[in-house]
Amino acid sequence: MVSPSNSMAQIIHVTELLDQSEPVNKTSMADCLTELTGRMKRREIVMILSDFFADLATLEAALQQMRCNRHEVVLFQIMHHDELIFEFDQMTKFVGLEIPEELLAQPDQIRRAYLRAMRRQNNKLETLCQRNRIERVLVDTNLDMGTVLVDYLNQRSRLNRGR
Repeated sequence: MVSPSNSMAQIIHVTELLDQSEPVNKTSMADCLTELTGRMKRREIVMILSDFFADLATLEAALQQMRCNRHEVVLFQIMHHDELIFEFDQMTKFVGLEIPEELLAQPDQIRRAYLRAMRRQNNKLETLCQRNRIERVLVDTNLDMGTVLVDYLNQRSRLNRGR
């Protein structure tokens, strides 16, 4: 948990913490967000960084609770570049990060189905966001996260000045 702050140093602090963090166990994002919502005493901007490979129905319920409490929510969907474009060209062993499973596959045989499934998941997430007035930012891991956050906040600042 990082305390709220308006300073640019806070962005650096958050990105340093993200760089240092290591995954421990599989978590229920919906439960974490519900707990977080209960901790927040005033309106906040909540930035959630994840791949959002979660049960979207339970996630939506938690996000709706945040929105109901008048928090502004921004989802930063962090995707590895390979997940986005799937440019493998030879026999590849795919290893699960959250479950200990391996799959040896010829990528050209699964590319179309994989990209279709990824597009379907991302469309469901985008629809969830639109339905609940939540902003979604797709982030390719080839980009520096600090730069992504600074660019997002600068863009947001420009848009707010125009109001």
